[in-house]
Amino acid sequence: MISENFLNDSFSIFTDAAVEATAHGALIRSEPLLHQMNRAFLVTRGVREIMKITRANLIRETVYATGANDGLEPPLDRASIEALLGLGVAVTEMFEESLEDTASWADREANNDQMEVQR
Repeated sequence: MISENFLNDSFSIFTDAAVEATAHGALIRSEPLLHQMNRAFLVTRGVREIMKITRANLIRETVYATGANDGLEPPLDRASIEALLGLGVAVTEMFEESLEDTASWADREANNDQMEVQR
């Protein structure tokens, strides 16, 4: 039987050492973190728009299927929706890799700070 409760795990890509270093002000050079926060904002906004478009398209398909389509533009074709969803997947995969790089940087910085404190 597994004793871990995965609902309590944050599944953070940052190590405990990196999180601890930020809590104590050891990670002073924070430009990479601000850069990632800005990218997160942009990626989130873009993916939100993709979701809004695909959701609206589902509603549009339903309305068109019932024949009650007075003045409504036709739904996007499947290829367009597939392209939008593929774009969302590609952007989030690239962002995930970028976050992993930032997590590695934070861990290196935290370990460097720990080594300096021990000296």
